[in-house]
Amino acid sequence: AEKSKLHYKIGKLTLDTTDDAALQKKLFYIVDQLNLGVDMIQGAEEREKLAVFNLDAGKKAKASAAYGPAFGYLQKGIGLLKDHPWQKQYELTLSLYSESTEAAYLMGNLDRMNELAEITIINAKTTLDKINIYLSRINACMAREDYQGAINVALPVLNLLGLRLPQNPTQLHVGMELLKLKIRLLGMKPEDILNLPRMTDPTRLAAEKIIVSIGHAAFYMKPNMLAMVILRGIGGFR
Repeated sequence: AEKSKLHYKIGKLTLDTTDDAALQKKLFYIVDQLNLGVDMIQGAEEREKLAVFNLDAGKKAKASAAYGPAFGYLQKGIGLLKDHPWQKQYELTLSLYSESTEAAYLMGNLDRMNELAEITIINAKTTLDKINIYLSRINACMAREDYQGAINVALPVLNLLGLRLPQNPTQLHVGMELLKLKIRLLGMKPEDILNLPRMTDPTRLAAEKIIVSIGHAAFYMKPNMLAMVILRGIGGFR
C-alpha cells in the first residue's frame, strides 16, 4: 500500500510540474508511475484521464515497434474504463480496443487479437468505426499467407462501403470496368488528373485502405479482382 501511494505521488507530482510541451518526453515515466499507483485513484475523471494517457503511451510505443509494452499500456487503459464503457465512453473505448487489436496482431498473439476484434465489431456503431479491426484481421491473414482468407474478410466490408464486386470477376467484368473508366476520363489531360482535389470522403478513404491491404492477395488468388478494385477505386463506386 505504501509503495502504491508513493508511485502515485511521484507520478502526480511529475505530471503537475510538467508543461504540455515537455509532456511527451516524460509520458512513459508519468504513466508508469501512475499505473503502479492506480489503487490510489478514486475519482472517475482521474481514471479516465489516466486511460487517455495509457492510450497515448500505447500509440507511442507501437509507433516505435515496442509492441509488447504498447499492448500493456492499452490493456491498462481498458482496465480503467467505467462500467458499460461502450455506452459511457464510446470514443475512448473504441480507440483503446482498436489500438489493442492491432498491437495484439503485431505481437503475433492472434487469439487475443480475435477476442478484441470480436468485442469491437459487436459494439462499434458504424462500419467506419470497425475499419481498423478489419484491417488487422486482413493483415493477420496476409502474415499467415492465407490470401483467400484476407479476400473473404475484405469483400463484405467493401460491399458495406458501397464498392460491390463479383466474387469471381472474369476478363469480361474487367473489360467493362475499363471501358467505363475510359468514358469517365474522356477529354481529361494528365495535368487535369494531377490537379484533382485530394480525396476527403471518409467512406472512400476507408475503402481505399481495404483495397490496398488485399492487393497482394488478389494478385495471387484472383488477378481479375485486383484489376477490378484498381479500376473501381479510380473510377468511383457504383
